[in-house]
Formats: sequence, C-alpha cells, structure tokens
Amino acid sequence: MSWDNDALERWRGWVAAIGGGASIREIGRRIGRSDMTAASQLALRDREDGRTPIPHPEAVVAFARAHGADPKRALVVAGLLTEDEATRGVATAQLTEMSLDQLGQLLIAVGEEIGQRAGARDAKKGKKSRRDGLGERLLGWTTDS
Repeated sequence: MSWDNDALERWRGWVAAIGGGASIREIGRRIGRSDMTAASQLALRDREDGRTPIPHPEAVVAFARAHGADPKRALVVAGLLTEDEATRGVATAQLTEMSLDQLGQLLIAVGEEIGQRAGARDAKKGKKSRRDGLGERLLGWTTDS
C-alpha cells in the first residue's frame, strides 16, 4: 500500500473509530505519550512542511493494544504491513499448537480432500480413481481410531 492522503484518511478514520472519538490528549495518555508526541507518531496532525505524515510502527502497536485492537490489523490499516505480511505464519502457529492426534486427523482430511478432487476429475474422464481413501493410506490410520 502506498502512503498517500487517501491512506492517511483511512488510517485517521480507523483511529477515530477504534479510539471512540477520544481527543489526542486522551489517546496520548492511553498510549503513554504526550499529546504532541502521540499526534506526531500516530500521524494525527498534518506536518508543517506539507509532507504526508507516516505513523510510527511502535505507536501504532501501542495504540492498538491500548484499545483492545489487533496490532497486526492496525499495522495493515496504517499501511505499514500488507494483508499477506500480517497473516503469514498464522497457519504454522496454529499447527504447532495441535496435538499429534489433531495433526493426524488434519492430514487424513487433507488427503481425503485431495482424493475427492482428483476422483471427481478422474470421474469426468471416465477413470476409476486410485485416490479413494488416500488420507488413511498415507498414514495407515483410520478416522475411527
């Protein structure tokens, strides 16, 4: 996302919505900064030199945390991360929290989905699918265990 006046207005609108219309002074208090520092670091005031202000990442995260918002979402809205960057690694983190049984069930489900899709494709071609039960055959497990 390029940082321009439209991006700045989207960011400021999000801050106003998440902050509940709080004053700059109140926002500063909530994030542990003076009102002038908060206004500058959160790009809530126009710059005197006419350039478009860009929010500081640390202030964006502090604002999100102080208001119970997702810091990654705040960084996306602020134009400091793309959606892809913000969601990268989420699936991996979820996998590391799964038990072996849960991972096994997921692998079976993925294998079955592959088998069904390939089977549907093979059926269109008039072939019998060799992929039926693929997930269970891959692991030697069944969903009944």
